[in-house]
Amino acid sequence: MPASWLWISGLSFGFSLILNIVLIIAVWKVISTVLPLVNDLKTQITTITTKVDGIATNVKSTVDNIHTKTTAILGTAETASAEVTKKVSAASAAITAIFVVTRLVGAIKGMQQHDGSKNAKPIKSGRIKMSKN
Repeated sequence: MPASWLWISGLSFGFSLILNIVLIIAVWKVISTVLPLVNDLKTQITTITTKVDGIATNVKSTVDNIHTKTTAILGTAETASAEVTKKVSAASAAITAIFVVTRLVGAIKGMQQHDGSKNAKPIKSGRIKMSKN
């Protein structure tokens, strides 16, 4: 083996050894720098998760409260609507009865006037037009 080959192999071995030591030190520095950051990140994630859980609980409570109030309001509105419907139905029946009675009284008066005298004028109605025969 030539001597130059031994020198080149020795220098390559030394250079490789120095490079490996530098790389090990670099990895050690990176790990020692990154690990505290990872631990801080874990703490921050735990804190944020706790806050998000609190917010979600608060939102759920608010939604339940709104649901309860809305249900109560709708129940009240439904009851009021039913009462109004009953009153309108009663008023409608009363108005219809008054109208029918008025028409009957008018018809009876008209019949009495017509029977009593032959010259009686026919009853004029806003809805029914009577023709003269």
